[in-house]
Amino acid sequence: MKRKMFASRSVFFQLMSAIIVITILTGGLVGTTGYLLAKHVLIDAGKADLKHIVSGAMATLEQLNDRVEKKELTLEQAQEQARIYLSGPKNDNGKGYQFQKSDFIYKNKGYLVAYGADYSSQVHPVNDIGVIPDNTTNREKMVAGAKSEGEDAHYVTYLDKDDATGEEKQKLAYMSQFTPWNWSIGIAVFQDEFYKELEQMKLYIMLITAGVALLSLGVFYLAARGKVRLLKQVTAASKEIAAGNLERTSLKETTDEIGQLAKGFNHMSGELRTLVSGLQETSSQLVESATDLSAISEETSASSEEIGRAIGDISTGTLHQASDLDVANQQMTQFNQSIENVKEQSDQIKRISDQSNQSSQQGQQIVQQLKQSNEQSIQASQGIRAGIEQLSTKVQDISKITDTIENISNETNLLALNASIEAARQESTARASRLWRVKCGI
Repeated sequence: MKRKMFASRSVFFQLMSAIIVITILTGGLVGTTGYLLAKHVLIDAGKADLKHIVSGAMATLEQLNDRVEKKELTLEQAQEQARIYLSGPKNDNGKGYQFQKSDFIYKNKGYLVAYGADYSSQVHPVNDIGVIPDNTTNREKMVAGAKSEGEDAHYVTYLDKDDATGEEKQKLAYMSQFTPWNWSIGIAVFQDEFYKELEQMKLYIMLITAGVALLSLGVFYLAARGKVRLLKQVTAASKEIAAGNLERTSLKETTDEIGQLAKGFNHMSGELRTLVSGLQETSSQLVESATDLSAISEETSASSEEIGRAIGDISTGTLHQASDLDVANQQMTQFNQSIENVKEQSDQIKRISDQSNQSSQQGQQIVQQLKQSNEQSIQASQGIRAGIEQLSTKVQDISKITDTIENISNETNLLALNASIEAARQESTARASRLWRVKCGI
């Protein structure tokens, strides 16, 4: 687990790397900014100290010059006392001065110097008095700075060799002009003396930054390892689900975002398992329904064949019926003609009856006989006439029936087809209902 946690591609490793970088950058930025600000402040403070030292030296020279003007001291005596005051007592060998014992010193390293108008040494703890070096470049800058009017121009920077290390470093001097003696007096110090203490502070800043980085890593490791472990559990659970293992997960649920992710994953896995179970049951039902539908399709196909045969039979019967109706129509036409003949015969009988009535006058006996025959004939004629009228009425009814039959014969195919389809539908519905009842156990 720890090897995976510290793998170069793991989130934990990336977060720890980001914290290290952020901590180092923050510490470096804060430390560098503080170092530069402190350096600037110390340089300004050092420059102020140099000015104060030179101001004190100038006051000492003023006092000595007053004594010269009062004839208490000669100029040479006053200048020699000035060298002792400013540079410290002479060495035992009589060469040079012990500037560390002087009251006008900066951090045991910075000492007062004074140069004449010809750039000769007038005050110096090491150089011989009155000596002019071959290279007077630095002294020229210092004398020019002493004679300047601007305050900032009194500060002169130049390169000088450090006797302790032999390295050339930047040196800063504050120069002022003592007009009565025509001395350019000042104090020069290597600039790193201003902020020498900061080097130790720089080391402290580096150590503190490293300590904060390590402490941040420790705190982050303790705080994040549980979350990273939970993320790995979520990842493992997702891989199990992808592999088809739909067991419900029980990841630790907390109130933060990762805990809510675990909670959502637990809920998702449960819902997914329920969904898959439902899909499996639905698939089983679909298989059963497909089997039932296949059986119904086979029965429907058989019913369709029967319906087709029935429709063929109905069509054949309809054709036969139409043929029979044509024959009946022809017979009815012949029957109508027979009725017309019977009617004509009835008219002839009536005429004969009229003739018989005329002939009845010819003889009583014959009339009586004829009357009896006539009455019988009239009764028979009336019966025949009534029968003929009834027959005519029936013929008209038959004619109407014939028209109706013709209309029915035209719609028989459609009605028969609809009836057959309806019968097939009802039969299919009944069979489907029976299958559903059998399936449901009703």
